[in-house]
Parts: sequence; C-alpha cells; structure tokens
Amino acid sequence: SMVYGTGGFTAVLCVEKLEQMGASPAAGLVAVTGATGGVGSFAGALLAKLGYSVAAVTGKSSEHARLMDLGADEILGREELLDENGKALAMRKPRFANAIDAVGGEYLASLLNVLSYQGSVSCCGLAASHLLNTSVMPFILRGVNLLGVDCVELPLARKEATWQQIAGEMKIVELDRMATEIALTQVPERLALMAAGKSSGRYLVNLH
Repeated sequence: SMVYGTGGFTAVLCVEKLEQMGASPAAGLVAVTGATGGVGSFAGALLAKLGYSVAAVTGKSSEHARLMDLGADEILGREELLDENGKALAMRKPRFANAIDAVGGEYLASLLNVLSYQGSVSCCGLAASHLLNTSVMPFILRGVNLLGVDCVELPLARKEATWQQIAGEMKIVELDRMATEIALTQVPERLALMAAGKSSGRYLVNLH
C-alpha cells in the first residue's frame, strides 16, 4: 500500500467515479492527463488492467516506452489538447469516451469539449491551473459529466472499502515498476526535479 499512497488511492477513486457513471471498456478510449505523474501513472495502469483502451497525455517524450509498458494504447503530446494559442480546443468531433484529469486548466476545458455523448471526466488535480474556463455547451449538447474526486474528506468507511478494492479487483501486480525507492537524503533533489517538471512515476522513501 505504500507504493499506492495518495496518488494510487486517488486514481482508484477516479476510475470508480467513471464506472458509477456507466463507463465501460466497450465505450472507447479513455484519456489520462499527467500520465507520468503519481495519479496518472496509476490511473493508466489500472484502466489497462480493467480492459480499457488508454490514451496517455504527457509532455515528456522520454517516457513513451514506460507509459506503453504500463498499458497505454496510444500517447498524445500535451499540445494535442491545446490550440495554437495554448488554449482549450473548441467543441469538435468527440475523441474520447471518458477521461481522468490530474492537470486542470485548459486541458480539462479541452477534454470536456472532445468527450463523447454522455462521457465523463474525473477531475482530481491542478498541475496546470486551478481555473476552469469553459461553457455550458458540452454539458447541454452532449450531456457530459464533470466528476470531482477528493480523497481527504472521504468518510473512513468509504476509504476502507476502497482499500479493500485495491487489495482485490483493483490490485496492480507490477508495483515494482510503478515506483523508485529513494533514501531520505535524496528527497530534496527529487523535489527539485518535480518542481521543474522533470520527474516521473512515484518515489518511495526508505526511512531506514
């Protein structure tokens, strides 16, 4: 469970929310933004394990092989979700059945505009921005769902039920591929990499 941490736990909640709204592998491609991050890497691996086709969205071209290894079916550069001015795409032909977004901002606004009819996006992060610039159009023309995901205020009984799921049908076997173990002394350098957007995956701090 240490490798799962808050990121893995949140990814499970994101998938659960999509499925509560009727998501299924048969519906089509699921986009995952921030695909190399703590939530995103788990979300992608979890969706793949459950039989979904995954489109991993990342700005890190060096991570493509790793994302494919974790189960991604296709990889999109972040620029594919933005227009030439770095803003959200206008409403257009749907591209994804559902999505998990850990990035926020213009990326989330874009996802809403390219979701299939009655598609959903689980929203759990703000790596790009906490602001969401959107219109009611995707909601009233395509009936899309914006699903908020929180793991902090979640009632304890609900947390326990989710951990039981993580031990069961949502268990990821290849956990060693999900995290890199580091010593406490390495934390500052890894944090600097994270702040610079140059880290990927999860780090497990060995306190011994």
